[in-house]
Amino acid sequence: MSYRQWFRGTVLCIFAVIFLLAGAAWIVDPIELWEAPIIRGFNHIKPKQAVFLDIFKPFQVRRHRPDVVYIGTSRVYVGFRPEENAYNMGGSSLSLPDMREYLRFIYSQHVPKQVFIGLDLFQFSCENMTMKRDGFSQDRLDILRKGNIFFFGEAWKTSFGMLGYLKETVGSSYRNQDKGKEWERGWDVTRGARADMDVKEYYYVLHSYYETYTKFAYDSNALRCLREILEEAERQDVEVVLFFNPLSVDLLALQSICGRTEIFRQIKAEVAKMHPVYDFAWVAPLTMDREGAWLDGSHYYYPIGEQMKVSMAGNIDSEICRVLIAETVEEHLREEGYAYERWAAKNQEYIRALAEAAPQKIPDGALKMYLGF
Repeated sequence: MSYRQWFRGTVLCIFAVIFLLAGAAWIVDPIELWEAPIIRGFNHIKPKQAVFLDIFKPFQVRRHRPDVVYIGTSRVYVGFRPEENAYNMGGSSLSLPDMREYLRFIYSQHVPKQVFIGLDLFQFSCENMTMKRDGFSQDRLDILRKGNIFFFGEAWKTSFGMLGYLKETVGSSYRNQDKGKEWERGWDVTRGARADMDVKEYYYVLHSYYETYTKFAYDSNALRCLREILEEAERQDVEVVLFFNPLSVDLLALQSICGRTEIFRQIKAEVAKMHPVYDFAWVAPLTMDREGAWLDGSHYYYPIGEQMKVSMAGNIDSEICRVLIAETVEEHLREEGYAYERWAAKNQEYIRALAEAAPQKIPDGALKMYLGF
């Protein structure tokens, strides 16, 4: 064999290998970056997708060009099932600065008609405002913003970085042929559509949020960042629907135990002065319905998100929702305060037990006499 034939054969082999790997990366699509056709038993279960939310969602939202965007923390991506013309851009512990950058990216690709923004107390903390979230990349957003050539180049670069998950994706799909897709237009189907409570996680959440609220330190820059988000949406002629995510009554109790109720009340008041906001974060039938509404005490099921959509569409359910505006916010916050005081008066023994147990990891079932599980 001549040197020229050897060289040509080697090059052809290299290109064949690259072609085969590219084809496998596309069809298996471990994090649904390409949204390749779903083949049950082969690629419909993607166990690593939840780990790479910040990677696959920018690619998907650019492709879908949604008219409605839901954005916020994991409570949003678990609790809000998007319609056909919508996309759920929620992210784990999504900070307001990262939210601002994602919305800027979305506007650069396609300006939606509506953006639903879910807010949580911890987003107004110094820690959340300054944290570097795993997976978020401003450089990636800047590359994708440039257009098709750069989009496909970054997509293939990312896909080849996921080759190590091909075998796991195919294996998980084969072993779980009866299961449905786990993600739908950015919505976490697996958790949002569950019909049973995760009791172990519920107890973990109680301790976790005790630590979160204990360490909470308010950062006034959060309000300024939110104001920028609202002003940029107005310049784009995007309707913003602002809301405070519901919290289980247990997390509301932990806020009180940790001395954070007043600062949350102040944040709500300041937000209402900037923009009308739907408030679901108070003691109400929704927040008290532990087994009917809550996956783990922090995340609500998607039927609850559907109820919230109804209120935010104008058919307000006053049993679960308050509309806070500058003129009436103080009155509504007083009513919410009275609602908590009435609940606390009836549950003093539980609150004492929770305050005693929460500083340490709480054994499963330790509060069963109060929680029922």
